[in-house]
Amino acid sequence: MIACSHPALLGRPSSIIEYKSVLFDLPILEYCPYRSFASSRSTALLFQFFTAWDVPYSASVASPAGAPASNLNTVFSIGLRTSFDWRYYP
Repeated sequence: MIACSHPALLGRPSSIIEYKSVLFDLPILEYCPYRSFASSRSTALLFQFFTAWDVPYSASVASPAGAPASNLNTVFSIGLRTSFDWRYYP
């Protein structure tokens, strides 16, 4: 659920919209500068460039009743994901 307020609707009440979405996540480049293994532990550092598309569907207005439905658009994003993995094996 999100509260939606658009600049064209200033002065009018906001709507609460329920929707579902599907996220498509596509890694572009992955780099692992450090990786270490031992008999009882392992460590790794990872950098990953990615792009993603968040596609909304099944939108409906939850409140106020009878409010017009909003037009939800696909959101595109790019980013850098970092991960440090440390494991201990007893």
